[in-house]
Amino acid sequence: LTVAVNDNQRPGVNLAKSAGAILALTLAEAKRPEILERAIQQVFCKQKQWINMGNAGRQLINGKGAEKIVAQMESFTRNVHTVANS
Repeated sequence: LTVAVNDNQRPGVNLAKSAGAILALTLAEAKRPEILERAIQQVFCKQKQWINMGNAGRQLINGKGAEKIVAQMESFTRNVHTVANS
């Protein structure tokens, strides 16, 4: 059960939600006890659902997050260098 509280968290939350790894609530939804209770029940009272969510989450995580970040940074650096030398 995930709540994005800042805009920079939304892309990761949306990715995990679309993969079926999480149930996401808006901050406004999380502040409403009846919605929060229903969401908690939906996730934790349905064993098959949380098993499926766990499996989906493991598919998203491959242990190469740092490598991906470095590759993106290197790509950005190459693009800046190319533009600067144009």
